[in-house]
Amino acid sequence: MSGPVKDPLRALQGARSRAQGGRLEEQIEASCALLTETGRADISKTPEPMKPVSQPNKSGQFRAVYTKKAEPDFKGVMLGGRAVMFEAKSTGTGRLNKDRVLPEQVKKLDSYTALGAHCFIVATFDGLRVYRIPWTVWRSMKQRYGRNYVTEADIKEYAVRFGPGFTPDLLRGIPTMYDINPLSNVSDVLTAFCGMPYGTQPETEEWRAAVYRFDRFMNWTTPERFVLVDGIRRELPNMENPIFTFMGVPITEDSASKLNEAMKKCGVSALEVAEVCERFAKIARATLDELPDGNKEEEHDD
Repeated sequence: MSGPVKDPLRALQGARSRAQGGRLEEQIEASCALLTETGRADISKTPEPMKPVSQPNKSGQFRAVYTKKAEPDFKGVMLGGRAVMFEAKSTGTGRLNKDRVLPEQVKKLDSYTALGAHCFIVATFDGLRVYRIPWTVWRSMKQRYGRNYVTEADIKEYAVRFGPGFTPDLLRGIPTMYDINPLSNVSDVLTAFCGMPYGTQPETEEWRAAVYRFDRFMNWTTPERFVLVDGIRRELPNMENPIFTFMGVPITEDSASKLNEAMKKCGVSALEVAEVCERFAKIARATLDELPDGNKEEEHDD
């Protein structure tokens, strides 16, 4: 007896979605290869979980079946040490349902986000345009959009730009410590330095935790810790060629040259360290001035 007749339209949509999904993963893998090549990140596809169902033969071959997927599709690390994790989703129906992300994957993405990783959903509706939806946005889909699915029109702001070879630049726009300058906004500084996940909205739990970390850093970053040359010479006129102090310890020409030797591999001198500390302190103070006073004193477990 033959099985139930399949709906031809649904079968066609399924085939189209599978083909789109395959192309999306190919695009993502090409993007990850380019990120690795340029030194911006090292991101790999998570292997599909399998369960052996037979003993290996003499050649080491065995039969196996795919088990239930529990990990998001891709994870790795960005330049600077920040973890990144994301799931790839494709649809040909015009809607991307929230339940397309499995409960086990939700737990993993939530866990990584809580620990400060950048997590998101990489999606396509037509196999051409690609979107990077922050996990914090996906997770609050019902509150943001009033329903448990999104359309392409909903997520236009998360469109991904393409680079060489029609390759999506998946990390473009996620601020890192190398992007921050005195004109950077609060959100970028918190994202780059304080463990705030990409796409976090103000006044959320993740935002408040990042502000708390920032405030703690500001309490540590005091003028006494980073004193420039003239200041030390005024305080310690008999010291031979002082350059700056760090954590209250004077750094002289001699010790600075030793530090410079130790830091040759990364091409940074001791004096540059002091200058960077001073520059970041200025950025930090300017940023803290922009934050509401109520955000500065909250207690968080981090």
